[in-house]
Amino acid sequence: MNFETNILANVIINHYFNDSNCLIILANKSNPFYYKGDSPCIYINVDGVSIPRHLIFNCHGCQGIIVVNEDPVGIFEKLEYEMKLGKERFHHRKYLFLPTRSQADEVLNIFQSPAAKFVANVLAIKLNSIKYSNRFGSEESVFDLYTHKYVGPEGSTEDVIWLDRWYSTNETFMVNANLYPDKLQNQQGRSLKIATFTYKPYSIADPPDGTELLIPLEYARSHNMTVQYIIDEDGQWGQVFNNWTGSGILGNLANDKGDVGLGALYTWEHEYGFFDLSKPSMRSGITCIAPAPRLASGLTTPFKSFSKELWIMTAVSYFLTSLSLLILFSLSTNKKNESKMSNTSKVKLSFGLSGRIFLLQGFQKVPSMQRSKLIFGMSLILSLLLTTIYSSGLSSTMTIPRYYGTIRDIHDFAESGLHWGGTSTAWISSLEADNNYDAVKTVSAFIVENEENLGKRSSQEFAYAVERLQAGNLALGSYITLEAAQRRRLLDEDLYWDFSVLMMRKSSILLPTMNEMIFAVTESGLVYYWEYQTVVRYMDIYVQKAVKESVTSNGQDGTRKKLSLEHVVGAFTIWAIGLVISSCAFIAEIFKKRELNTPFQ
Repeated sequence: MNFETNILANVIINHYFNDSNCLIILANKSNPFYYKGDSPCIYINVDGVSIPRHLIFNCHGCQGIIVVNEDPVGIFEKLEYEMKLGKERFHHRKYLFLPTRSQADEVLNIFQSPAAKFVANVLAIKLNSIKYSNRFGSEESVFDLYTHKYVGPEGSTEDVIWLDRWYSTNETFMVNANLYPDKLQNQQGRSLKIATFTYKPYSIADPPDGTELLIPLEYARSHNMTVQYIIDEDGQWGQVFNNWTGSGILGNLANDKGDVGLGALYTWEHEYGFFDLSKPSMRSGITCIAPAPRLASGLTTPFKSFSKELWIMTAVSYFLTSLSLLILFSLSTNKKNESKMSNTSKVKLSFGLSGRIFLLQGFQKVPSMQRSKLIFGMSLILSLLLTTIYSSGLSSTMTIPRYYGTIRDIHDFAESGLHWGGTSTAWISSLEADNNYDAVKTVSAFIVENEENLGKRSSQEFAYAVERLQAGNLALGSYITLEAAQRRRLLDEDLYWDFSVLMMRKSSILLPTMNEMIFAVTESGLVYYWEYQTVVRYMDIYVQKAVKESVTSNGQDGTRKKLSLEHVVGAFTIWAIGLVISSCAFIAEIFKKRELNTPFQ
């Protein structure tokens, strides 16, 4: 590389690369480059097309790349390939290719490389073959500067465009053209390939619509692009593997068949290693509709008035009252009968009196001691309070139906042992890395089946995965019928939530402007409008309504009913058991007295 090339390159760098954060200079000893500027740079000696990844892709943030090499195409393709594999992003990268003495014409071949389809800011300098002596008797070097069209319909994007000419004698340009023009603002019909499938309300393939699909459509309209759809209804979200193959949306993005992938794609850690993730377009909560809780049996009605803790406290109070009475009877010596009572009789009498007090029954035998008045008085007040509370609770229990098996959150779902399912493992991708007990059980209970088999499970004890959208609507699969929705209840809380994003090729130059579009759409509130519009147009409103109302109706019809035997069967059961026990005891006493030949009193 000659001296004049160094001068021209420094002029270009100091004018156009000031916003590049830092520079990466790839040169070698036979083709050195001497940078004179204020920007920090990483100077790397390159032999052939082998580049040291640990030096270039080390999160330096460099967006300016200067290449001086005998094989510029090989270096260009190698750099783009490594960018696709690495973790660092180069959304604003600019290339400057300088000619070498032996390969002056090879530099223009970079525009025919497949890698040029993904980069807009590429400038190549070619040493013009014409040299002549000026009036001072010295030779003048003339350089032509080229870029590629990038914009326009497919087939014309790789066209080479002459930008300007530079003269070394006076170090001036012929036309002073912008060497790095903005090619993204007006892309002149360039194709924007959208990889998606019909998943309401996010994206609808025919006709093109949907909350998320409208974002790249608006982007294409504002940037003068032609939209091309890559639809994979069978693959749906799909998968991407470590060898950069895959299926569905992710597979099409990995194979560079699509520029943008959308359709409820979340901030998945695994996919971030393969693609760029846009700014969030909306929030989405993953939950499910589980089998509706069942009405509690009337047999348990008498026990529902108190909570478990209150029943325990009642039992403790009864025991302490009985113990207090036992102590009183043990200390009582006023009456002859009391002083001669056996310990067993005292225990029976104490617990019997406590039972009468707590059941508000009358009693005759009371210790004559003065201190007994206080204990009996306090015990009667306690029993009165407990029975009043119990009566009020029983009235409430019989008025308001009680249910069991209600699933409200991820913990309830994990403990229920139910299976839930959807058409793809994408439903659990954000939850798989969570080591929480509830998350692990929830993931293990997930089943992947096609829509036909999922529809057949509507009458089974099975939960369907659904999404709670940002505006309050729900993303429901077409396999969820009205009957299935009416038999189920929407969880109160999300199993988990995540942000929905657009996915693009790693280091995509479209991402910054796409993020600007997402910000504009969300700030204006269009996401809410588009969501309601899509739900009303393309989804079953009755199923939506049934699922939303299931939270308050518990899967029941909600109509008022007359009091029937099933509501009071618990109380009658206790009464019947008491009758049977008392009758058996009465009959046993009769036979016992007859055997002893003692008159029954």
